[in-house]
Amino acid sequence: TIISMTPTATYRVLVIDDTAGIHEDFRKLFQHSDAASDSIDAAAAALFGEVKAPTAALGEIMIDSSFQGQEGAAKVRQALAEQRPYSLAFVDMRMPPGWDGLETIQHLWRIDPRLQIVICTAHSDHSWQDVQDRLGPTDSLVVLKKPFDYIEAHQLAQMLCRKWTLSRENESRLTQLDEMVCARTLELRFAEQRFALAFAANPQAQALIALDRFEFLDINRAFTDQFGLASADLATATPETIGRGIEPHRWRLFVARVLGREEINDYAFVFERAPGDTRDLRCSVRFIEVAGRPCSIWLVHDVTDHLRLEQQLRQSQKMETVGQLAAGIAHDFNNLLTVIQAYAGFIYDTADDEQKASVVLIREAADRAAALTRQLLVFSRRQITNPVPIDLGVSLSDLRKMLSRLVPERIRLEWQMPDSLPCVVADAANLEQAVMNLAVNARDAIPRDGVITVAFRTVSLLSEADFRHPNARPGDYVVISVADTGGGIPPEILAQIWEPFFTTKESGKGTGLGLSTTLSIVEQHQGWIEVASDVGVGTTFDLYLPISAKLPFYPAARMETRHPFQMPTGVGARLLIVEDDATVRSVAVAIAKKSGYQVTEAADGASALAHWEKSGQQFDLVLTDVVMPNGINGIDLIYRLRRDRPDLKAIFITGYSDALLRGAADDLGNVPILLKPYDINTLLTLLHETLEDSSPRPEPTS
Repeated sequence: TIISMTPTATYRVLVIDDTAGIHEDFRKLFQHSDAASDSIDAAAAALFGEVKAPTAALGEIMIDSSFQGQEGAAKVRQALAEQRPYSLAFVDMRMPPGWDGLETIQHLWRIDPRLQIVICTAHSDHSWQDVQDRLGPTDSLVVLKKPFDYIEAHQLAQMLCRKWTLSRENESRLTQLDEMVCARTLELRFAEQRFALAFAANPQAQALIALDRFEFLDINRAFTDQFGLASADLATATPETIGRGIEPHRWRLFVARVLGREEINDYAFVFERAPGDTRDLRCSVRFIEVAGRPCSIWLVHDVTDHLRLEQQLRQSQKMETVGQLAAGIAHDFNNLLTVIQAYAGFIYDTADDEQKASVVLIREAADRAAALTRQLLVFSRRQITNPVPIDLGVSLSDLRKMLSRLVPERIRLEWQMPDSLPCVVADAANLEQAVMNLAVNARDAIPRDGVITVAFRTVSLLSEADFRHPNARPGDYVVISVADTGGGIPPEILAQIWEPFFTTKESGKGTGLGLSTTLSIVEQHQGWIEVASDVGVGTTFDLYLPISAKLPFYPAARMETRHPFQMPTGVGARLLIVEDDATVRSVAVAIAKKSGYQVTEAADGASALAHWEKSGQQFDLVLTDVVMPNGINGIDLIYRLRRDRPDLKAIFITGYSDALLRGAADDLGNVPILLKPYDINTLLTLLHETLEDSSPRPEPTS
């Protein structure tokens, strides 16, 4: 027997599909007609036998359309805000570009977990097991194959809308029942001698307050611990005594609301248990009668740690946003510097002595700009790194000499290195920069005479008792300490020192990137930094580096080296240069042609493939940017070309590391990487060395 469904309010259905015709089909599908009802009744009778009661329409169905997952998510969020939620969403599996169907569903359910979903697909992109693995087990999801049957789609929509309605009704009823049970339970507990052991053992801080005399009737152990009450204080403790540790205006407002019998939820105040020991508390108040006396029950919970975690999350999100901005700026800036350095080389080659001096100044300015760009990339964690097992005593040996030149004679530099240290897996250049940044800051913090100490030691952290930092974990570590006898860091700004572009130095004497860059370097090596500072005494930074670290691998980068302004002669080889930035591409082409290479240029991967086919695969080397538009990046391009010619020579060009490079090393071999900004000789030297390299190339993987 089919239960009759009486018409209800209008249901909202969202169709998310990148094809306009699909939206029109759905609108036609849900237009009510006698023919549709007859078809549905006939199908129901065929499935369930004789229909005892006629099946009525659920109600009117309104269709909204979205052509991408992001747009659909915005509409679902807006519908909830308007208290007119969607009952059902039809989601296409494929929606390029942007989120696919499964990613869209994940976002939709984060916004509205009650939403019923129908996946519409004409392809077997994912098995049902794949769908469950990504979305998890759920009873709010069905798959509808395209082209779908009218009756099937219509009945499916009706049943899911009805299920959505019943689910909301059940939740409402359960909520009502839960409230009734809670109220009854509270009454029973008061009837049993004011909760007895349950009240006393509750880990939630609770207190029962009589309103007629504003005094405690009962408090539990958690409450006494929360407010730092000793056993001797319990006999004389009153709400007024604990109120002395709360801001006066907040306490007066709270008491007024309590005595006015106002229901209170999560009233916020700061309680000072002892000088310097403050806690963020939230108090909820409900009103009851105990033996005819008007009372209130207070529930207090400490949210100090929660608020600190929220602050850390906000800080992390802010740093991530700034990092993305820094990476974008560095990418574009590197392109500009590449052009500046290359054309400076062209001018130098034909300039007289006076002009050459000016070109050298241009080059030096470009070098300083490139150094700043590298700091931005380190901070945003987009730089090329080469982590390998290193002996710090050997790798940082030259750093001591460099620091001696940076530190003035009035400051004594002490270098404390043990005879041997365990190896760490690290990028030596980045670690050198981290220590250099701290040493320079230490130098600037010492106004007159003083001492800077750079010390190395090993430590073992065995348990949480040894941890002094949130990122600390058990293990063996090499600790690099940089200490100074300068003025110290005031406590009020200590938490800000890691923020990018924050500096206490005079204008023009610092970028504000030194400490944030150092922190990024150490965290990339799976370590952390601890800082201790006393105003007027000095500051110590401890860099913890794990001795046995497992770090992500990036292909070994061929770093830029300085050469005189000189134009080496090319070897007449045929080059395919692929670069989406027209100005940078023209520079690379001009350098190669002037050196005697035969050059074909392409603005993206698709154009490069076309030139490849047209030439009959006769290029000797492909020089390609890594990140390019129109669907084919540099990694994909080399994969495709090496399927035709496994021995093809290649060079990647990039302004910053990309996630694509992480897997390229195993499949493509050690393809050289030319970092932007580069100069004429760096490019020509790398071209020559790569073309002369006779190492076998790996077979491409499918």
